[in-house]
Amino acid sequence: MPTQRRAPWPPDFPPVGIDAAESAVKKHPAYAAAKAGDAFSSLRLVKELADPALLGRLNVYRGGSPILLPVHGIEGISVNTIPLALGVHLSEQLGFALSTAVVQITKAGHTGATGWWRLCSPALFSGVVEANRGYILVDDFIGMGGTFASLRGLIESKGGRVLCARALTGKPRSATLALQPTTLQALRGKHGDDLERWWQTEYGYGFDALTESEALYLLRAEHADAIRRRLAEAAHERHR
Repeated sequence: MPTQRRAPWPPDFPPVGIDAAESAVKKHPAYAAAKAGDAFSSLRLVKELADPALLGRLNVYRGGSPILLPVHGIEGISVNTIPLALGVHLSEQLGFALSTAVVQITKAGHTGATGWWRLCSPALFSGVVEANRGYILVDDFIGMGGTFASLRGLIESKGGRVLCARALTGKPRSATLALQPTTLQALRGKHGDDLERWWQTEYGYGFDALTESEALYLLRAEHADAIRRRLAEAAHERHR
């Protein structure tokens, strides 16, 4: 598996701004066409469901001239145009620059997936990053936060700074991306150094670069061998 670029989380990384409930998004008449790649439907969906109250969270970055960076894939990887539509909408509302210079290069297949599938099939990215610029990440959905974590890792490995993230919808419990110190301590205490060394070899980063939701998911496992087994089963299913 390609090595992921990830970075440990600062404890004060802000929660993801989530615009609308998952049920409201999926029941919207434009959702199906938007998810299938229709740009006009994506713009309609975003304009009708984006929460204007969340604009204030992003306005605080105005003085730093941040760049909005939506998640989008090269042809054959993703047809989802909702993240780009949300990025366009935010750019129009705030006057921030919008970049499409970073693209997703792997097909993750996270829609409706289990946590084990999400952990073993990360979305990986490639592209041009402006060093010393602040970035605001944009996606249509946040599940466990792994896509944001991978995208942030690429940006920061190339000298950019990720300021915050925004999603049209997602799991409210996953809004906290930054791994909390008590959660990291509990994960290391329960599963031990051996599993973290294995994880570093397998995925290219340590436990301190997990999202809070990912770490809590691993904490639910009975023991380290159960984690390895379930990840192996998910990887086998993905390849099959």
